[in-house]
Amino acid sequence: QHYFIQSNLRYIMESTDITEGFKSLESSRDTCSNLLMQWLDDLQDLWNEVGIAPEQQITRIKVVYDNLLELMQAMVEEEKSRRDGYIENIDKCRSECIRLSEELETTFEEPESEFTVLQKEKVLRDQVKQLLKERQLRLREAINLRTQEGELCARLGRIPEYIQSDTVLTKDQVKEATTRIGFLTAERNKREIKLAVAAKDILRLWKELNIRSKNEREEQIESGSLDSFQLSNENMTWLEQMKETLTVRPESNVIESLVTMNMLLSISPRSLIIQPIFSAIKVEF
Repeated sequence: QHYFIQSNLRYIMESTDITEGFKSLESSRDTCSNLLMQWLDDLQDLWNEVGIAPEQQITRIKVVYDNLLELMQAMVEEEKSRRDGYIENIDKCRSECIRLSEELETTFEEPESEFTVLQKEKVLRDQVKQLLKERQLRLREAINLRTQEGELCARLGRIPEYIQSDTVLTKDQVKEATTRIGFLTAERNKREIKLAVAAKDILRLWKELNIRSKNEREEQIESGSLDSFQLSNENMTWLEQMKETLTVRPESNVIESLVTMNMLLSISPRSLIIQPIFSAIKVEF
């Protein structure tokens, strides 16, 4: 009996007319109804051939009906559950869109009211993906700004402003950070030029005075490692003082020599032998 029904079903489903019949909703309903009637007729023919009593046939038809009813109810519940899942996902996507749009200071578009559940779910899901992508770009921007400001402040010996790398910056925060970085970049460039000029003069004076470096800062100047020289306010002041000291030192040496010679001349007449030299030095000075 089961083999006969399965064979009959396979024949019916493979029929071209049946396949064509499922191309529209109305025709599909008619096709299902016709198939059900055909199967019931096949069952009744089998039962009559076998000799099943009418009462038993009714009982068996009721079993068929109960099985079909259970199948259809299960399908309806399954589709309701699927629909409820879509609606739940719509609510989640809408909440995520609201949260992300507020964080990014932007807006999102609600799906058209006439859209189906699936269409609404797709529209909102796509917007969530787009907003998440934008959030990743903004987070990367925050990391880049934090890195730039950190490197500039380390070069200038300053404490950088705190920029969270795991939080999206507001538009005002991005503007403020960009302005700070621009100022720090200009200040670094100005100090690097000043350092290069001062280092060149200091090296020249050291060479003239036969002076060698004595500490880390002086070693950086002597070795030409200016990239590692911190451009802090303290170091820039040290550069100016160093250059000023070296510039004044030769003049101070000459003055000290003149004072010493003058003392010798005043103490001993025999020192008159150096007076011509003394006069020549004063003239030269």
